[in-house]
Amino acid sequence: MNEIILITGATGNTGAPLVNLLAAKGAKVRAAVHSKAKAQFPANVEVVEMHLENSASVEAAFQGAAKAYFVSPFVDNMVA
Repeated sequence: MNEIILITGATGNTGAPLVNLLAAKGAKVRAAVHSKAKAQFPANVEVVEMHLENSASVEAAFQGAAKAYFVSPFVDNMVA
């Protein structure tokens, strides 16, 4: 597996186990988080900060990713 798989919500209840499972299988995983300081993943996981209200950070996180697991938080301006 050499395609990048982007996991958003990577520190959450479903994202974190998925990151760890894919990384253990040798997948190229990019974990999108709100704060790199709080991210604790295996060394072979690429960690990027992504904020949905910042389109540049979203574009950077998705750059080069072939697949994505996308989880968004429930917020008032979710539709926007």
